[in-house]
Amino acid sequence: MNRLGLALAAGLAALAAAPAAHATFPGKPGPIVFFSLDRQDDRTLYSIAPSGGKVRNAAIDGRWPAYSADGRYVAYLGDDGFYVANADGTNPRQIPGGGEPAWSPDGREIAVRFTNDEDDPYIDVVNVATGATRRLVLYAEAPSWSPDGKTILYNANNGSALCAIRPDGTGQRCFPATKDGGRDPDWSPGGRAIAVAAGDRIAVLRRDGTFARWVSPPIKSKGPIHTQVFNPAWSPDGRHIVYERGRGYNRGSLYVTSDRGGRQRYLTGGTAPVWSPRR
Repeated sequence: MNRLGLALAAGLAALAAAPAAHATFPGKPGPIVFFSLDRQDDRTLYSIAPSGGKVRNAAIDGRWPAYSADGRYVAYLGDDGFYVANADGTNPRQIPGGGEPAWSPDGREIAVRFTNDEDDPYIDVVNVATGATRRLVLYAEAPSWSPDGKTILYNANNGSALCAIRPDGTGQRCFPATKDGGRDPDWSPGGRAIAVAAGDRIAVLRRDGTFARWVSPPIKSKGPIHTQVFNPAWSPDGRHIVYERGRGYNRGSLYVTSDRGGRQRYLTGGTAPVWSPRR
């Protein structure tokens, strides 16, 4: 089996344990897109309005969706490979990838997590037009590409460190984030802030990685398994954050909060949410 096949097999096997990744670019908020292992067909993406209401089929058979900055394309992991398609799911085209895609702002490249033979995660950058790949960083996952195109955030050391690197692989640095670390980073659309999951709370960091504020309250857990939060994603207008909370990656509940905190509004059961742009 070639490297792509090995990475894909490992990625599918570890689906329930992997974080999501993406980047949110400036624009008007569209539906929130997610997948759910609770539903009958766990290979299909679903969508819901930010205000709640009916859950709809997003007409894309895949996981880990990520939308390009112009809203025209979506990247996702399907059952037999990694794809780029029109935003409505039409005209899918397979390119190298293993999961957790993060588009460059110009739409020419995607940072993607792969997995090697020892199940160690690493991030490569894939050229969308040619499929050519280049190594970015080893022992890394959950990439998020800044809106100005200059920085890619990622998690290192099994999510215990939040780091940044330039797209050419230089300038690697890590920051403390919060006392509980910082996982699943997502740049704000303006690039001035970063949302991260930190234990049972969602935090907003300044662009240099220093702590700014909490936007969700602590969660009181019952039993030996603590409820945690995962996968925050900004709205394209930068005013709200959707995130997942639950007792594991394979089953969760989606909530929306203001970028300043306050009321936490329940949406639906789901996992790995992203906020699609409205074209």
